[in-house]
Amino acid sequence: MSEIAQYILGVIVIPAVIAAVIALPFAVRPLRERRVLAEAGVACALMAAFVASFTTELGWTPIVRQFVAIEGDDAPFEKWHRLATIAIGLGAVAWLIAAARSGGEGSRATVGIGAGLAVAAAVAMLARFPGESIEMRLVLGGLAVAGMFGFIAYARGVMLWAAWLVFGTLAFLMGESGNAYLAVMSGAMSAASFAVAVLLWIGARAGAKTTADAGAAEPRAVDASPRGVAAPIVLGAFAAVLAVSGHAYDQTEIPSGYWYAAALLPYMVLLGEIFIRPSVMRRRTLLAFLALFVGAGAIVGIYAMWRASEMRVIPSNGQETLDSYGS
Repeated sequence: MSEIAQYILGVIVIPAVIAAVIALPFAVRPLRERRVLAEAGVACALMAAFVASFTTELGWTPIVRQFVAIEGDDAPFEKWHRLATIAIGLGAVAWLIAAARSGGEGSRATVGIGAGLAVAAAVAMLARFPGESIEMRLVLGGLAVAGMFGFIAYARGVMLWAAWLVFGTLAFLMGESGNAYLAVMSGAMSAASFAVAVLLWIGARAGAKTTADAGAAEPRAVDASPRGVAAPIVLGAFAAVLAVSGHAYDQTEIPSGYWYAAALLPYMVLLGEIFIRPSVMRRRTLLAFLALFVGAGAIVGIYAMWRASEMRVIPSNGQETLDSYGS
């Protein structure tokens, strides 16, 4: 196996497999029908993909040093390392959101809105990037809320497929802007979203067959999304953090609108509804945009992985590094 293939396997494929293994019992069986567990498990699995890719590249030291002093550790703290800590926090918050919404029906909307606003405010305060200011934090908080709403309101039926395209597009932008580390980590998130989406689709198909065998109407197996709001809150918030961080570290001056549009790609489903709704049923709309997400995600993901591996540097002394960017 070539070194580039080994590299892609280690920082993209294996983290995606780890996410799929974590999500498997929640996406297929036996915990798929346990709403509280399923929505939190899927969200946690996706965050695990980013953390696994991060630690494969840099180890656990950059995360641990944010909380405790490590003897003999004199490496500089890079601001973007906070992204791994945010991912861990969002994975834990997903369980809290799901548990809080397990009460009565009347409290679920309130808890969902409150949790979304709280998570957006938290990531806006915790994120670190060059040139950070009050204005940038307000942009990050607003983008996080907008991203959450996009996943909840418009991409509900194709949530994980939309995430595949969102993080794949961010990986592409990271690669084009010279951010090799974040390119492969975003690629790992994209690959993990695809893997978990496939598992959710398999689980939906299995559930449809079981329901049909029982004599009930067959549910739409295309709806491969966890119930609840934990997953869309986590996905929307993390996509916003990645977009703003990528823009802040951009070395090639990609227009800021490209970064923000990448985090808001779930709204593409709304555009499809506007143009297609008069002539076709919602099921066909979802299928059409599923095909769009799959095709575009595949193209973007393959190109992003190629660009990330191209930036890989192997010095003559045999040590392997990646082009990095300033703290």
